Amino acid sequence: MMKRVALGFVLLSISVFASANAFGDEWGWVVGGDGNQLIAACKSAVQKLDEPSREFTKQDVYNIGFCQGFVSGVADSMQNDANLMSIPRDQMVRVVQKYLVDHPEKLSLGAVFLVRESLIKAFPKVRKGK
Repeated sequence: MMKRVALGFVLLSISVFASANAFGDEWGWVVGGDGNQLIAACKSAVQKLDEPSREFTKQDVYNIGFCQGFVSGVADSMQNDANLMSIPRDQMVRVVQKYLVDHPEKLSLGAVFLVRESLIKAFPKVRKGK
């Protein structure tokens, strides 16, 4: 029984990677989409920050949650790459959205890469000299 479960997991993993690679996509795209999807989601999130009393559609609410959660998740994985300890999550969302708007040529790249790049550029880690 355990062998079948393990084999099923391995086959599932291979099929996910194979389908992603068959279309030339990188694993980051499979996980979080690309910049085109993220810019649309984060647009709603920034609108929510700017106009909290505005009525939002169900799609807007989904986009807001996706953007905030996605940016937060990537930021939490970047402890050694950027100085994010005291940065509010709302500010990170604004930084990511501005980066995406300012760099439309990069929107076809993976969303994880774009969030990391925007946060590292905005909040570089201060390296102590040797």
